[in-house]
Amino acid sequence: MTEARILSALVEGVSELGDVLRGAAEVIAQREGQTLARWQLLSAVSSEKKTVSDLAREFGHRRQSVQRITDVLVRDQLVVYRDNPNHERSPLVGLTAQGKRLLGRLIKRQREFHRVLSRKTTKPKLAALRRGVDELREIVTGIDWKKARPKK
Repeated sequence: MTEARILSALVEGVSELGDVLRGAAEVIAQREGQTLARWQLLSAVSSEKKTVSDLAREFGHRRQSVQRITDVLVRDQLVVYRDNPNHERSPLVGLTAQGKRLLGRLIKRQREFHRVLSRKTTKPKLAALRRGVDELREIVTGIDWKKARPKK
């Protein structure tokens, strides 16, 4: 098998793994009455307040879709809009006390999921997988895709 075919199979496997892990995260979120998108937003504003536009850029989504989720979280009193000293019309989004408690429960459930998964393998195998993923990410992010041209 050529390097290109191995890489293609690896990329497909990583993509499938991502889908499976997102599905598991959705189940974890549902157990707390949330969705993965809401959980991701709560997590994103847990360490620092951000604007909806900041969050949209971070997630790679349209501002309107992030705005819709944020508005639902505000309605549910999990996040709050705060004045932004740098921009009058772009408030900052921050967690409420209730949002912090919910995020804590989600993280606790996620850690338990990780403990269950980690019992299925060994620490050296996990470390090797991590190194491989890190190496592949470095290779991919090191390529200037605008300048790269496939060979004919």
